[in-house]
Amino acid sequence: MQHSLRLAVHPDSRGMGLGAHLKWYQRDWCLARGITSVRWTFDPLRRINANLNIARLGATADTYLPDCYGKMEGINAGVASDRIVADWTLGSKRVTGLAKGSSGESEDTTVALHIKIPENIGDLLSNDLDQALSERKRVRDEMTTAFDKGYWISGFNSAINAYELSGCHTQTGLSHS
Repeated sequence: MQHSLRLAVHPDSRGMGLGAHLKWYQRDWCLARGITSVRWTFDPLRRINANLNIARLGATADTYLPDCYGKMEGINAGVASDRIVADWTLGSKRVTGLAKGSSGESEDTTVALHIKIPENIGDLLSNDLDQALSERKRVRDEMTTAFDKGYWISGFNSAINAYELSGCHTQTGLSHS
C-alpha cells in the first residue's frame, strides 16, 4: 500500500487533465513495484476532487474523518477540514477498465443511496459561510451514518452532483474493491 499525501496542479494549468495523468502514472509506477493499493484523503465537498478520485479513477471510500487536519487557511479557511479516505485498488475490474479507457462500470454493485454535495463549495465559502458550514455538517452526518450502516462510496454522478453509495457490507456480502 502507498499513501499519496498530495497531488496538486498549478491554477494556470488546471482543466487540462494533468491531475488524472499524474494519478495514472502513479498507478503504473506502483504496479511495477508490486504495490496494489493507494490511499489518500480529499475534501468530500469539492466536486472537482470527487469527480477525479471517484468517477474518473475508480477509487472507493468508506471512511470519513471529521476535521482531519484541524484549522486550516487558504481555500479551507472557516470550515472544518473534513476528509474522506479514497481507497484505490489498482487491479480492480473497475480501475482496470477505467485505465483502459472504458466506463469502468462494476457489474457487482448496485447504487443504493445518493449523497448530494454543493455544486461549488468555493462560492459558498466566499459568499455564504453559514450555508457552507451547514452543507459540511449535512454531508458529514449523511456519510458517517451511511458508512456506519456498511455502505461505501462506489461512484460519483456529476450530472446530479452526488456520491453514489452501494450495498451494505453486512447485508449483501458485496465487496467494494
